[in-house]
Amino acid sequence: MHSYHLPSLVILRFIAFCHGIRGELFSDKFSPRLHVMKADVQYDINYIIIHLKSSKTDIDRKGVNIRLFKNESINCAVHALNCFTLLRNINNHDSPFFLLPSGQAFTRRAFIFTLRHLLLQLGYEASAYSGHSLWVGAATSSAAAGVPDHLIQTLGRWNSLSYLRYIRVNDTVILAAHHKILQFSS
Repeated sequence: MHSYHLPSLVILRFIAFCHGIRGELFSDKFSPRLHVMKADVQYDINYIIIHLKSSKTDIDRKGVNIRLFKNESINCAVHALNCFTLLRNINNHDSPFFLLPSGQAFTRRAFIFTLRHLLLQLGYEASAYSGHSLWVGAATSSAAAGVPDHLIQTLGRWNSLSYLRYIRVNDTVILAAHHKILQFSS
């Protein structure tokens, strides 16, 4: 893998996971009018703003800013994005921000292929994962972490309650809910 290919994938996965993004970052055919260019990424000491020119919920195509905040965890997107930018080392503001080793725009197909390849190396059943898996994972993990519904909706930029379809609840959580209900009604 090229020196910035893996960090690029890690950053894309993080952004897509935490913000319910998929086609806004990459598609099968790159368009500078729709997709993230180097000029669409702004750096601040505490956060990075990625301007999405097009979004699944942005009917008027005014664009939306995604803020990634600095934190002290190993999964800090700001740190990873800063490292990625240094490794990428391309000064052309009109170039796609996320690139394949060939210098071409990172495509949805390449993202899913690389994600599945890494999942397979980690021992997971890679064919069970798709771009929608990121929406499911983001919504489910947020709900499990106790993130309020309105924030899950905001993070995923959903205009409706459709985000609820992506939240998966396992039997342990349902059992715990039953116990709470029974304790309350006793």
